[in-house]
Amino acid sequence: MEVLYAETVMRVISLLALERVKAFVEALPVIPTSLLDVAACSSPPYGAWLCDLYLSSVVMALHHKLYYRLGGTSGLPHLETYTVILPHALACNSPKIPEAMQ
Repeated sequence: MEVLYAETVMRVISLLALERVKAFVEALPVIPTSLLDVAACSSPPYGAWLCDLYLSSVVMALHHKLYYRLGGTSGLPHLETYTVILPHALACNSPKIPEAMQ
């Protein structure tokens, strides 16, 4: 999400971020019932790969900065801490990023 509203984002990076969201949205309902289906389970790694491509292309904003402050200094687990922070960072930013929220 953060890449969709980063100040330094380029159009191609936004498209990669949207493709990542699409990959996860398509995979999440299928994976719990299809763990042995290679095609169904290939979308999350593809989405993660896309994430690596664009995270190094923008200056991170509130979501990452909060995580690094909390997780980096307190040793909190990455996934769980991000999960807790994301809705709050989006709520804080949402009035200024209507296109990304859509």
